[in-house]
Amino acid sequence: MKPTWLVAHDFSPAADAAMMVAASDLGRLGGRLLLVHAYRLPPVASGLEAMANARGLQSWNRFSEKVAISAAERLDEVARKLARRFPELEIATRCEEGAPVPVILQVVDEAHVARVVVGHAPGQGLRRRIAGSVTEQLVKQCKVPVLVVKGE
Repeated sequence: MKPTWLVAHDFSPAADAAMMVAASDLGRLGGRLLLVHAYRLPPVASGLEAMANARGLQSWNRFSEKVAISAAERLDEVARKLARRFPELEIATRCEEGAPVPVILQVVDEAHVARVVVGHAPGQGLRRRIAGSVTEQLVKQCKVPVLVVKGE
């Protein structure tokens, strides 16, 4: 059975670097590359009141659907470009709503992933210093090896 490697992709240059390393390695080893993008929907501005009427709920549902479709289309385009460069590689995509770390950990379990590949671009933001980066959290929590590729 061919191994499945997961690349966490947030459309950043660091994620592209991780994807290229994974594709190159898997191209030689033979395997399946799963590109995963986790997206978050913004909180509802006026709380439950906005959801209370049918028009508000329909509007929110349309917005949520558009965000999901847009993310999936963008990730599919990334996969198509990668497939042109690595035609021998089996590439799949998956977009999920939610915070990146829980989404990735769930997909690791569901898809029987052998390795996670992530890009890391050092940042100095306050949130990152307090909570840690997605990369740091994955290295600590993931039950399979995590390959960290230094981005720009």
